[in-house]
Amino acid sequence: MGQANVWYADTPEAKPLIKKVKSFLKGKPVNVLPKAKKTDPEKNARVEKSAIKTTTKYFQNIGYTVDSVEKDNVGWDLEAVSKKNKLVIEVKGLSGTAVTVGLSPNEYVAFLKNSNNYRLCIVTSALNNPTLFICRYSSESDKWVVEGNKKAKLDIKPKQSAIITVRI
Repeated sequence: MGQANVWYADTPEAKPLIKKVKSFLKGKPVNVLPKAKKTDPEKNARVEKSAIKTTTKYFQNIGYTVDSVEKDNVGWDLEAVSKKNKLVIEVKGLSGTAVTVGLSPNEYVAFLKNSNNYRLCIVTSALNNPTLFICRYSSESDKWVVEGNKKAKLDIKPKQSAIITVRI
């Protein structure tokens, strides 16, 4: 009660919207979508390099020999070998603290196929305070877990994609 279902566009903040509406009514194309975030390839490269370094150092400290296979397009970035074990490791570096990453189709196939020896390593705050999350499949609980964090849960949402070619 006491509120009108009418909005009067007479405030200074409304002027850009009014301009777009008038252009639209005149039949002119109007971009109403927000501008896409610009990516910084140099920053992305520094984040990824830091994440690889953080992950490599961790596995070396627990007795693994670590080799990079990033350029081999095998579905993971590192291979870590100890006397008992060989792990394949996909590394994802993030500059912020949110722990959400995407896997390419090739990486996702490897994720599913190599579950017992596959590790998804997510490094947050990679440029200033790297924090490593190691995700692995637990055969005991029959699900993916985050090592050292019993409260953490992985929400895995498979996505479907396609490559489309127009032949002329």
